[in-house]
Amino acid sequence: MKRIAVLLGFLLVVAAGAQTYPARPDGSFVADGAGLLKEPDKADITLRSRSVLKTTGAPIVVATVPSLASVGAQAIGIEAYAHKLFDTWGIGSKHANHGILLLVAKDDHKARIELGKDWEHRYDPDSHRIMVGTIIPRFKQGDYSAGIRDGVRDLDNMLRTAAAETPGSAAPAMVDYQEGESSDDSSSSIGSFAAGFGGVMLIFFGIFAIVFISVIITFVNRMRGISGPLDWTRPRRYGAPYDSTTNVWIDPGTNPGYTNPSDIGIASSYDSSSSSSTYDSSSSSSSDSGGGFDSGSSGGGGDSGSW
Repeated sequence: MKRIAVLLGFLLVVAAGAQTYPARPDGSFVADGAGLLKEPDKADITLRSRSVLKTTGAPIVVATVPSLASVGAQAIGIEAYAHKLFDTWGIGSKHANHGILLLVAKDDHKARIELGKDWEHRYDPDSHRIMVGTIIPRFKQGDYSAGIRDGVRDLDNMLRTAAAETPGSAAPAMVDYQEGESSDDSSSSIGSFAAGFGGVMLIFFGIFAIVFISVIITFVNRMRGISGPLDWTRPRRYGAPYDSTTNVWIDPGTNPGYTNPSDIGIASSYDSSSSSSTYDSSSSSSSDSGGGFDSGSSGGGGDSGSW
């Protein structure tokens, strides 16, 4: 009996890990594995998704598959597969999990709207209205392309509306979202004051440290350029040796044994051939260069439909 239980557990693990996932649609926001979209509709979805990503910081992504069986997901269902696909692609951002995935399994007659974690379940009713009011009716007519296109249009409107909501409302904050931020006004004021004061103090101590270090460096450099005992009353001159017995500077022109530091390369420690900027243009990227895929994850919110 124990062996049977172990075997069943092993089979469940194998089944759970048997799913395959389409290649992530970087730049286009559409992975049409089932070939349901017409080119004009696909282009419309791409432009719309790119626009809403730029405006709200959250992407809308579409994926179609011939069937759940074609991706090894017949045993787990469309909800679980959509959740795993969302996480595998990393739709959205881990700091602002407001991405949206629309998944369609053609032969199973099933579709799923999967929402990012920060949506929680507040927009499940809106997702349901879009599913049953826009997407499914078109699918029942056999017009998959129009159903997906119009569904993305309504999801776009939902996303923009949520992004425009004022702070403290039920909608998630789409930009500069801070996890665990309190909605209490007094707490926010205190936190803002503390953050501002801390920032001022940090800047103050930073400037102080820079000035202090600069003074020390200047002092050390001056001492390196002076020969003989330290005398704050005598004029400062750097590079030529000082004769403390006569209290005069030795003229390099009258001292054949003197070597100018600049002649042996110690007057400056800067080597232009070895210098490099900390900015590497090859590794720079804009805020949306990832195409809306930046370690986002699903929270299980959304809605499913069938036809």
